[in-house]
Amino acid sequence: SSGTMTQQPPVALTIAGFDTCSGAGLQADLLTFHNHGYHGLTAATSLVVETPLQVRHCEPVSSELLHQQVELLLATYQIAVIKIGLIASPDQAQILSKLLAEQAIPIVLDPVGISSTGNSLQKNGTSEALMRHLAPLATLLTPNLPEARFFLKNSQELTPNQVAYQLSDQTGSNVLLTGGHHGEDLEICDLLVENGQETSFCAPQIETPASLHGTGCVLSSAIAAHLGKNQNLSTAIAHARRYLREAMTHHYAFPHSEPLLALNHHPVGRHDQ
Repeated sequence: SSGTMTQQPPVALTIAGFDTCSGAGLQADLLTFHNHGYHGLTAATSLVVETPLQVRHCEPVSSELLHQQVELLLATYQIAVIKIGLIASPDQAQILSKLLAEQAIPIVLDPVGISSTGNSLQKNGTSEALMRHLAPLATLLTPNLPEARFFLKNSQELTPNQVAYQLSDQTGSNVLLTGGHHGEDLEICDLLVENGQETSFCAPQIETPASLHGTGCVLSSAIAAHLGKNQNLSTAIAHARRYLREAMTHHYAFPHSEPLLALNHHPVGRHDQ
């Protein structure tokens, strides 16, 4: 007889970029899933050669190779939730929508387009393909304000609230407009539009000596982790914000000519369940 059976953890899939410095993308999602009691699966959309300070190079995975990764995982595992991050080309968006349209799995889509270091990580036409093919399949979209405005053409005269509502209307998905790029300096607010109702989540801003890389990835995968356990959206978001806040508050700084910051996924030296 074999040893005692351990209880199998639930399974989560992240479809995102491979980040060489491990602060964002697949690596950040894996750490987050792990700390929420999941076994994490990964499908890479792009190899991103980067540090927290620069994006050196970005090599998209062919849509055929992406298809193979996702198709095999969907056919093999019982997946509780899917998080989608960086999509590198219109073909990738189309192929994923075909694979995921038939699945009854909650999807959190974090539309990472322009990296915080300013490099575009996507081929032309990707955001349109994302809006048309993938956004309607998502349970929740988690753009920041620049990303959300980018999706809505001619949205400069709209307030952040109007942007969140319009994006939700156009995609038929719930939208969490994350507040790192707008609003008061002292307080950061995320705005959830869910079925036409709004909820705000606010907290004091955390001062960091340099920009922290991967916060959007971690927030979206932490929300996904809670949704995979059948929590409602606002509870999932509240828990995810708390997790991200801990990781930000206790961030690491590696010595370099400028400090290299990293989120700390073990702020109390224990796994958060």
